[in-house]
Amino acid sequence: MMITLLLALQVEITDEAVVWKDALRYQRLKPAGSKLASNSACYFHPFQSPKGVELTEVAPADHLHHRGIFLAWVEMIGKWHADYWGWGKPAPVDKRVIENIIAREEGGVVTLVNEWKAEGHVMLSEKTEVRLSMQEGIRILDIKTTLECEQSVVLQRWAFSGFALRAKKEGIRSVEGPSGPVTLKAPSHDKPETNWPDAAWYGFQYADAGVAVANRSGNPPTTWHVAKSIGLLNPAPQAVAPITILPSRTFSYRVLAWDGPTPRETLNTLTK
Repeated sequence: MMITLLLALQVEITDEAVVWKDALRYQRLKPAGSKLASNSACYFHPFQSPKGVELTEVAPADHLHHRGIFLAWVEMIGKWHADYWGWGKPAPVDKRVIENIIAREEGGVVTLVNEWKAEGHVMLSEKTEVRLSMQEGIRILDIKTTLECEQSVVLQRWAFSGFALRAKKEGIRSVEGPSGPVTLKAPSHDKPETNWPDAAWYGFQYADAGVAVANRSGNPPTTWHVAKSIGLLNPAPQAVAPITILPSRTFSYRVLAWDGPTPRETLNTLTK
């Protein structure tokens, strides 16, 4: 029998962040002096293994706009053309920002309300529910996000962007999946057809810990943009086909962290 332990009592909410002690932080505001190139904060970092191994990173030198665990797309078309990912090539990043306006906790669930603004106007409204728990010695982060809009917003077809985990690239020993180590060729950022096939989860294994992202039921069909060289785990449904948000769309993901070698059998059970 699996026992689930919610970590509700450890949540502290401030104007700057939501903090799960010794486990996780959600950054509501962009930290002063940060090297982060993105206009937006609204990311999770650090995400730690049960024994405290830090698994995510923000503003790494190779991609200064990458930020822990986050949700953003590189090209969105509606009344405005927008890039909230922070790359700035296919769409404008200027005056495009995701702003957190509400953070509250009740019964072990943290609710985050964000506004995706372009030119000072709300392009999308976001409601995200966050649950942090432990099962079988594995730390589990469940994230359910609903995006709403009054005018159609299209997520353009790109190989990457969407829900992403930027892991620490140093020390990654292997890419793991439900059946074992994965040795597929890294996909190309501008060729959606080179993405990896869908799987229940993909993850990175380090010497003493690991982290994985699981796609959840109810999401659109997806392929994966997994790049060991930069520590990126990115299920990318818009790589299959453009996605229209009107009036709403919901995306759900599970992030798992462990200590020691890959607990494949347990991960396969927890990601069904």
